Amino acid sequence: MMVCHTCDTPSCINIDHLFLGTNQDNVDDMVRKGRQSHHGSPGMHGEKHPQSKLTTEQVIRIREYKGITNREIAEIYGVSVTNINNIRNYKIWKHVV
Repeated sequence: MMVCHTCDTPSCINIDHLFLGTNQDNVDDMVRKGRQSHHGSPGMHGEKHPQSKLTTEQVIRIREYKGITNREIAEIYGVSVTNINNIRNYKIWKHVV
């Protein structure tokens, strides 16, 4: 058995947010909430991902910039040059057109 979180906050210790379950219960809960992030799955991508630093609107603006370098854009948004390059070349955030 393991302790699972109804609020999906690993550091939460509120007893009302915790329940006992098996690993399968935990996986089923994750899938039901659309929080799985494996390749090709619906769920956590784009700004829904907990480590995302950008919003959909920001990604759209990044792709619209003309005459400005990836480095300059990266500095504006506080992300890496590689991240900006991957966004502009549709290697990431592919679901945003």
